[in-house]
Order: sequence, then C-alpha cells, then structure tokens
Amino acid sequence: MPSVAHPQAPVCVLEIVAMKSRHKLRAKPSRTQGKALRNRGQMVTQLAAAGDSGDVIAAKLGLEKNHLRAEHALDLQAGREIKYAEKAAAEAAAVVLTPQEYHAINAMTLSFASHWFDPEYGNLIFEGLDGKGARTIDDAFAAWKAQGGRWICTGLSNNFDKRKYAEFAKVVSAYREKLNLPPPRRQRAPVFEDE
Repeated sequence: MPSVAHPQAPVCVLEIVAMKSRHKLRAKPSRTQGKALRNRGQMVTQLAAAGDSGDVIAAKLGLEKNHLRAEHALDLQAGREIKYAEKAAAEAAAVVLTPQEYHAINAMTLSFASHWFDPEYGNLIFEGLDGKGARTIDDAFAAWKAQGGRWICTGLSNNFDKRKYAEFAKVVSAYREKLNLPPPRRQRAPVFEDE
C-alpha cells in the first residue's frame, strides 16, 4: 500500500541565507561625496555658530571627535567667529542706561507732560541745545549731556520699569548715533520692577 502523507505532517522549507562577500568593492566614489562633505562642513559651521561644543557637534553628526577636529577645523573656527561676531553686535546694540540717565530722562518726560511745558516757549525746567527751553526730550537730553550729564540719584530706586526703560533706551541710542559715540563700557544689567 502506498504511503500517503498525512495532511498535518510538517513540511520542510529550505531557507536561503545570503552570505556577505568578504572582499571590498573598489568602485569610484560618487560625485555626491564632495557635496556631502561640503554640506557637513556647513552643518559644522552652523552648529559651532549656535554655540555647540566640538563634542556635541561630533555626537550630532555621528563622527569621532578627532575626525571632526582633523577634517573640519576650519569650519569649527568659522562657526566660532560667527558666534563671536553675533555676540559683539548684540552687545553693541543693547543700550545700557546708567541710573543717572534713567532718572534724568524720567524727570524730563514728566516735565514735558506737566504744566512746565509750554508749546510757545518750550520746557521751562530743561533747556535745549540752543539755550532756550527744550522742545523735545531728545533736545533736553542732549543739552543735559553737553552740560556734563550729572544727576543725583541718592535715595532713588534702581528698580526700573521695563516699558520706561525701553522708551528711554531709544532716546539714548538716538543721542549716541547722532554723535557717533561708541557704546559705553560694560555696566551692570538693570534691575526691573516685578509686574
């Protein structure tokens, strides 16, 4: 009697395993490799300009630190120079008022909003550059600076209002731009009132 395979009997399936070749392919590098290196160099420059350290950049790009430093030294340096230039520009653009300037401009602003300002004669408290009553806050500030820019701040609070500080910074920056003055030496950052 012929043997009949049982319908539930296991069927052997052959699996084909792909074998890796043991020799390296020696094909010409594609043209995109140069472009990829250029893009990687740009990425290194951007990351360095953002303030990332070499170790962090190497980790983000999946490179060894030594390889990154060897291959992209100029890109790292260019990124750092961009970062320092941006920082210097931001510091120069940031106007820092002295407490004397803040309180003087505050007094000038209050006097222009009071009965001490007459449209015909100007400000009756602060004089302008022409020696007569100041017509604008900018004119009063420039005359005050020309006379030495002294203001007694004893007993006055150094907690500044943010809105007033921003408004007064515009007056000071316009004055400095008008006379081509360099930014003042580093000063303490202002302390603002809590809102």
